[in-house]
Amino acid sequence: MRNFRDLSKFNLKIKKGLIYRASVFDLLDNEELLEEKNIKSIIDLRADREIEEISFSDQILGKVKYVKAQFDPWAQPDWFKEKHNNGTNHEIAYRFFAMGCKDAVKKTFETILEEETGAIAIHCHAGKDRTGIICSLLHLLLESPQEQLYADYLASEMDVSLDKLKIAIDVIESEGGIIDYLRSCGLSDNQIIGLKEKLINEK
Repeated sequence: MRNFRDLSKFNLKIKKGLIYRASVFDLLDNEELLEEKNIKSIIDLRADREIEEISFSDQILGKVKYVKAQFDPWAQPDWFKEKHNNGTNHEIAYRFFAMGCKDAVKKTFETILEEETGAIAIHCHAGKDRTGIICSLLHLLLESPQEQLYADYLASEMDVSLDKLKIAIDVIESEGGIIDYLRSCGLSDNQIIGLKEKLINEK
């Protein structure tokens, strides 16, 4: 269940040492990892009930900016349940994460923009589904080849499949593509441009 890796591993367009993806278990009380990778912000995509079960120590929280950008599968609103709650639990979850968690997408991307002194680690529980969707959005923003996006997602190995990921990607495409989707999350054009400039590897 260890999924820690640099987001640039499968995508050389992304600046190395800027964004790391992980499971909570990779980061939990791992001060050496934070120092080695210069991680200054941790973005936690888990719901409150998950955080209560597995929490960071005060010592870790004292070393980073800790941001909760929650993709809570137990908090589906009525509009989603009425029209989009169909398929397997995983299919429903991926659809909900893309359609119903836009505030969390906005918060995640704004946190990336705001971090000025170090790297950012993004994680959920196992670092594969919610983290995989967020990382896919970053790959899409840089117009990266599809095979690189898929390689990064599938590298998590445990219970991932392109069929599930494509549910989220289909939502993004139905809203006009990644730029229009990010606008629908509440991000401004200047923020989107700034994020792209921050992510891009200029070498």
